[in-house]
Amino acid sequence: MGTRKTPLPGDLATGLEQVEDQIESLYARWQAAPDSVPADWRSFFAAAGAPASSAVPAVPAAAAHVHGVDEPVCRRLRLFELVEAYRTFGHRGAWLDPLSDAPAPRPELDPAQYSLAPADLDSVFDTEGLFGLQRATLRDVIERLKRSWCGTVGVEFMHVDEPEVRRWIAERMEDDGDPLPPPAAERRRVLNRSCAPRLSSSSCRRAFSA
Repeated sequence: MGTRKTPLPGDLATGLEQVEDQIESLYARWQAAPDSVPADWRSFFAAAGAPASSAVPAVPAAAAHVHGVDEPVCRRLRLFELVEAYRTFGHRGAWLDPLSDAPAPRPELDPAQYSLAPADLDSVFDTEGLFGLQRATLRDVIERLKRSWCGTVGVEFMHVDEPEVRRWIAERMEDDGDPLPPPAAERRRVLNRSCAPRLSSSSCRRAFSA
């Protein structure tokens, strides 16, 4: 008997729309020209028993293994379900109040919800360019996702209708996963600009109270 998982929010399906769109796009290409998609995806669609005239084969929930499909394909699906969860729900785990304790872990960001176990943390996954990497361990991907989506800034954007806009935001947030602080000169400029209104207000009060 498997371990019982915490139920996911009902809007998880919305968060996985991009994954489904990508699979539908690959499936449409496979229908038109099977050799136009990678070999592992050809195996996936063929094993799903989907003829060219049928609907898109259902992708197993939270990436249970599909009989006859290579394990790397299932692992990749599980990983990208987790990536889409961070893009959709990462703002819920962001530390937005510096005076409060760090937020509690969010169940929708738990790798176990996507059939990713602690034993998988040091396994190497095909990341297909995520964070500019072609391959990375699950541990590395999760750390980068946390820095990108669960830092001190929360970004909620999956409700945006235009796929190009969503893609642009995701690319900027996940630029390299290793944001560097701005140079000292730039930090001083921002500090001076931030302090200018207060200094001006203080000068006015002194001038008119004299």
